[in-house]
Amino acid sequence: MRSSVTYTVFSVVNLIAFAIVAACLPPQVSVHFGAGLVDRLGSPWQFLALPAVSALLSVALFVIDMRMKRGRSAVFAATVLCGALFGCLGWMFFGIAAQGAAFGARVYFPYASVTALPLSLMLTALGYLLPAAEPIGPLGIFAPASRDGDRGGWGKVARFGRIVLMAAGTLSAVVSIVLSCNFKAQYDYVAIAVFVVLAAAAAVGVHLYGRTK
Repeated sequence: MRSSVTYTVFSVVNLIAFAIVAACLPPQVSVHFGAGLVDRLGSPWQFLALPAVSALLSVALFVIDMRMKRGRSAVFAATVLCGALFGCLGWMFFGIAAQGAAFGARVYFPYASVTALPLSLMLTALGYLLPAAEPIGPLGIFAPASRDGDRGGWGKVARFGRIVLMAAGTLSAVVSIVLSCNFKAQYDYVAIAVFVVLAAAAAVGVHLYGRTK
């Protein structure tokens, strides 16, 4: 149930943030393009449907929590991934619409929104799920306690890892959204580099913390 609440909070915050930035766009923006050229204009509010679907999937998560017994984890994870996909698509289309390109003009495709952003969300999800992981050998990269089967020591490292990985993933996601709205290819590389640096720093930080437990 706690996972459903957490997803609901994130998806609703994402929906509100999207509505705020959409309100700042002009009434007519590029909503469709072919071969890199704008071929249709429309209201930016139609893109709100994507983060809205992501938020509405919260209902499905609560139903899964309350009704499903078998295979709940797999269905829950698949639903969360679908929600994250809709959220990423919403910001991708916002990055296109925010360019203010006229009909027939060429638009820049915000690759940062479809590369660094999903990876950042996956890092955040990994951090959230880390405390639920069993202390198995491969996780020894984080803590010797995991390799040695020490549940108490692993629990402390996992809780610390949740905070660090979720913070790194959230910060990287914000950076990728901001940079994707600058409409320059070099910012895509910066967004990916930021993700790599933050993910590596988080992993190293958790590992060093784990060696003390």
